[in-house]
Amino acid sequence: MTKWKWFWPLVGFAFALVAADAVNAALGWPSWLLKFLFDLERESTIQTWFSSILWFACAEACYGCASIEKRNPARNSWLFLAAVFAFCSLDEVVSLHEHIGHSLFRMATSEETFRSFPHSSWVIGLAPVLLAGAAAVYKVFGTCFKESPRAGRAVICGFTILLLGAVGMEFIFARDARSSPFINGLEPVLEEFLEMFGVILMLWGLRARRAFVNDAVHRDLWE
Repeated sequence: MTKWKWFWPLVGFAFALVAADAVNAALGWPSWLLKFLFDLERESTIQTWFSSILWFACAEACYGCASIEKRNPARNSWLFLAAVFAFCSLDEVVSLHEHIGHSLFRMATSEETFRSFPHSSWVIGLAPVLLAGAAAVYKVFGTCFKESPRAGRAVICGFTILLLGAVGMEFIFARDARSSPFINGLEPVLEEFLEMFGVILMLWGLRARRAFVNDAVHRDLWE
């Protein structure tokens, strides 16, 4: 796999963001500005925009592969991934999945049941969509990375870590566990770091795949 000098700096920046949340939360958020910029429970923070940029970079890499492989049967699969990742970039900013999921779960259950799952209700509400979407993405990964399995393994591993953070943490720390102040602070730290690390790993694999395609095209031009 090709080396990427930005991988560890991006991981370090992601770690710095979750560390800033943890330290400031432990200090009781000494400034409203710090809470506005670094609170992982809020939207429109530095972490939100950083994640949105990462997703957009993934979408751009997929679109780049589709543009290069115009005659490849996998071109439509690359365009599909580009559209999915572009939506994820937008969703990071506006939180569509949480608003829709919470609303669906609230309509389908009683108020008491809804209050029992204040943080994971969006996962339950969107469970069919999440399962179908994840299965579709995994299948498309198999189509897109047949010629570069190492890059594919990095992307699949990153996507799995992402799901563990975005969905798994919601259930692991759901309900009674959230009553503990320590757990209440630990959950968003683990969740957001796993999500950011997963997307960074995906971006690394996608860039490696794009570099592989570029090299193949150049070889064909000179042969």
